[in-house]
Amino acid sequence: MNPAAESRSAGEAWSRRAWGDLFAILSEADRHQPLDPDDLERLALAAHLTGRDPESDDLWTRAHHAWLTRGDVPRAVRCVFWLGLNLALGGKWARSAGWMARARRLLDDAAQPDCVEEGYHLALTGLQSYLAGDAENARAVSERALRSRRGSRIRT
Repeated sequence: MNPAAESRSAGEAWSRRAWGDLFAILSEADRHQPLDPDDLERLALAAHLTGRDPESDDLWTRAHHAWLTRGDVPRAVRCVFWLGLNLALGGKWARSAGWMARARRLLDDAAQPDCVEEGYHLALTGLQSYLAGDAENARAVSERALRSRRGSRIRT
């Protein structure tokens, strides 16, 4: 399939929310040429939604690094949010915490404390606290997450 046809097919699969089709199309395209970060995110989501969590984790990691290469720290941190969430919900606490620490350093170094991704980071930190049995910290962090998005629109 040529790149234009692959792009059209992927766009149609995305519009139909045909996650299995999207996974197949973008996986095949990725075998021929590395995907751009946006398509890596779409492929990671399709992998997750079709039960391919190990592949999804690898794809979120690749998308994270691709965004960092382009200098887009907020988008790189957003990938860490999804990766960290997948890992936490899968019981892989240490890996999730490691990625979240990386996201915290990136946000601090970029001096972008009021970006939407700051709220994502705090929301996952609150969830981790809650699941670990620390409801008091979960509440405090979740309240900070709500305050961090003031004036921002949530992007998905």
